[in-house]
Amino acid sequence: MSVVAPPPNFDASLYKIDGATMNRFNSMRQSNSDEENDVAFNVLDKEFDNFDRIDFQNPRHKDELDGVFPIWLYNQANPLDRDLAYSMSRFDNRHGRFVTGCYENSQFEFKLISYKHRRLYGQKWRTRAGTHPNNTPFIRIFTDDMTIFVIEGHRDLLNSLLLGLDVIMIPFAGYKNSEPLEMIEEVRDRNVVFLIEDDKAYKCMKPLAGEFASSAKSVLLKELGSAGKTDLSDYIQQFSTIQEVLDGLSS
Repeated sequence: MSVVAPPPNFDASLYKIDGATMNRFNSMRQSNSDEENDVAFNVLDKEFDNFDRIDFQNPRHKDELDGVFPIWLYNQANPLDRDLAYSMSRFDNRHGRFVTGCYENSQFEFKLISYKHRRLYGQKWRTRAGTHPNNTPFIRIFTDDMTIFVIEGHRDLLNSLLLGLDVIMIPFAGYKNSEPLEMIEEVRDRNVVFLIEDDKAYKCMKPLAGEFASSAKSVLLKELGSAGKTDLSDYIQQFSTIQEVLDGLSS
């Protein structure tokens, strides 16, 4: 059955925890990118908004989305998680490609710093020229006690948001943490699981795991596949409910 996605709903007060100033999908820091965008932020906002909103009744949109996240996951997600993932997603009608926004999530704003096309011109993700988002992680930690999952890439980020996970997304396997003290504080006294999809991810995440060990309650590097490359988005495909995925991740 076709599903019409609801419009995004961003009331920051809904995402506050016990009146804290950190909202549900914001971190407590500014961007750690070592390069400034060559494109003005208002230009990026306009370009991103000019892409089509996702329409689950549009076959072209649905075909593209099937490679990003399964429809059952979207349907079962918490409405607030759905709104966040929906707001970060677009469809480029000209190229017939899915587009995701890249964001700097600081204490008081949720700012678009780039966007990426999926599978455009033979690239897995093609970054908007003149932007530099790959040194800016995305943090969405909104509980006091859930496991924090460290993942790689924007596809896994969208899936983790729909799952309702506490998550730290590193943008790509070559990421190096330039602000370790602030990242260490984010995971203090928490269980942290690094989801490892291949050797490149392991080499990137192992130093982070070492940094987090000084403050986290526990740190685990976990492979989702027994053979070959398996990321969180691929792993989800073998299930049909959110609870099944969560049970698998906790086993």
